[in-house]
Amino acid sequence: MPSEPLTVWYHGTTAENAASIRREGFRAGTYVAAHLEDAFDYGGGDHILEVAISSEWGSLSEWQMKLREAVLPGAIVAHYVITRRSLYANEKLRKRVFKSRRGATG
Repeated sequence: MPSEPLTVWYHGTTAENAASIRREGFRAGTYVAAHLEDAFDYGGGDHILEVAISSEWGSLSEWQMKLREAVLPGAIVAHYVITRRSLYANEKLRKRVFKSRRGATG
């Protein structure tokens, strides 16, 4: 088991997949994001799983990590359903921030 301190990571998914992950855990090859916003934007659903694992569990690349091995359901901290209700959105600025954040961590 990895000895590095635990870090919170996020995984965005659908309701059906979230239920499966809560029962069975994460499979090797699953991606988790360092930031909640990234998991929500790229996860393909409105369900977010928060998981506490060491970065030794996966391969880091820019803003996300690909899990090298399965992670048991006991590592799941929380399961959220997030509904986005936007009153104003500056997508051009959002993309600029995302790109600059990727450059800072990559």
